[in-house]
Amino acid sequence: MEVLMRSKNGFLTKRLKVVNGINDSLIYLLPVILKAVDTFLEELIVRRELVDNFCFYQHHYDSLQGAWEWARRTLMDCASDEREHIYTREQLEKAKTADPLWNASQLEMVYYGKMHGFMWMYWAKKILEWTRGPEEALEISIYLNDKMAGTQVDTLAACGQYAAFMTRYELSFQMWTNQIQEMLNSKKCGDAAFRSKDFANALSYYTQFIDGGTMISPTVSVRRCLCYLMSEMPQEALGDAMQAQVIAPEWPTAFYLQAAAPLFSLGMDNDAQESLKDGTSLETQRHRN
Repeated sequence: MEVLMRSKNGFLTKRLKVVNGINDSLIYLLPVILKAVDTFLEELIVRRELVDNFCFYQHHYDSLQGAWEWARRTLMDCASDEREHIYTREQLEKAKTADPLWNASQLEMVYYGKMHGFMWMYWAKKILEWTRGPEEALEISIYLNDKMAGTQVDTLAACGQYAAFMTRYELSFQMWTNQIQEMLNSKKCGDAAFRSKDFANALSYYTQFIDGGTMISPTVSVRRCLCYLMSEMPQEALGDAMQAQVIAPEWPTAFYLQAAAPLFSLGMDNDAQESLKDGTSLETQRHRN
């Protein structure tokens, strides 16, 4: 609640009332809540189901044999790389490395039996850097995790070790770059259609970009908003204008667009006036700075 209310432009303090009287009004809360909900469900259900099935069906879940071929190949290609430091299992267990951040993470697991997820990935990847090869790194990380981590001695932990080294559930670099390129092409085609006032095609391309989910752009949200307006779809336009505000809360254009088009089109004149004032205030602050 405090996170939502700390800004004068937050949903609870001001913008929540914008959705009153609009059909399917909850859709305009999605920019704020959808990502959090998806992340929670992904952690609670998707990852758990994924790793349980992996450990059940993949008998080599704790060795390199269970990894994708491209992951094994790239790991082995780098296995003979020169290492700045080589540490034994005992040195790692006692947090005797030259990296104070890694040492602190290891000691947190020793004393408290847990470690923050982001630091855990760093912890595991550094073991790969400090051992003689991926097989030894995986063996040591599993040993330390099973011995120290009171909250992760299960299938999720086993696959966590695996993911840290072999990105079992992640895209390969080529797949990832292809996905990024497709999204950039969608934006490029959308921009070209937008400049040509081909709003139907621009709407389609911008939707492909947004639905891809890998990149976020307030400019794309604003332009799709304008496409919706030109297609006489004010409710959808309002949703994109609010999305742009969530992504870039200090951007006056998002406020102007929300006020001047969707809100006036929906007959919400008072809210439109307030949004115009907010945009003017932000623009004034920008010029002062």
